[in-house]
Amino acid sequence: FDPLVDTQPAVGDILVKVWAQLAMHYKDRGPFLLYEILNEPHGISDVIWGSIQQSVIDAIRAHDQQHYIVVGGTNYNSYTTLDDIPVYDDDKIIYTFHFYDPLLFTHQGASWVSPSLVPLANMPFPYRPSSMPPLPSGFQGTWIQSAYNNYAQDGTLTRVMQLQDVAISFKTARNVPVFCGEIGVH
Repeated sequence: FDPLVDTQPAVGDILVKVWAQLAMHYKDRGPFLLYEILNEPHGISDVIWGSIQQSVIDAIRAHDQQHYIVVGGTNYNSYTTLDDIPVYDDDKIIYTFHFYDPLLFTHQGASWVSPSLVPLANMPFPYRPSSMPPLPSGFQGTWIQSAYNNYAQDGTLTRVMQLQDVAISFKTARNVPVFCGEIGVH
């Protein structure tokens, strides 16, 4: 996995073979085993990714009907792509999402964001005007400046709960289990 390289459709051929082998090996293990098809697919269409996941589900189910399979959406398993995941005809599917909002708080100091957020430090959560650090000058004219300018709205507990409600609404609408597979602060 390389976060800088888009998920290629050809990964489906590899995933089907690998997961079939793993399912053959682990099919008789205890109930606390889950299969997660791929962490953070990105740069691939929802339709293609949904088809790949179905092929992998079929490959696993050819050998193992016991264990749950974790599926996620594109855009790095974003909660915003949950609705784009197909309805899979399988009662042992868990839908995963990742949650890193507000990004200026959770990724402050992160070098892997573009542009790098290494110069950004001491972002408060929740938003407190008196605690806001100055915006480093290198971020002028970037998406970071826009996010910084919107932080009074996006850096609140209310906003975070609204965004998490996207996953809750998905769970309720589809009547399926959801799992926040990643959440955290750098």
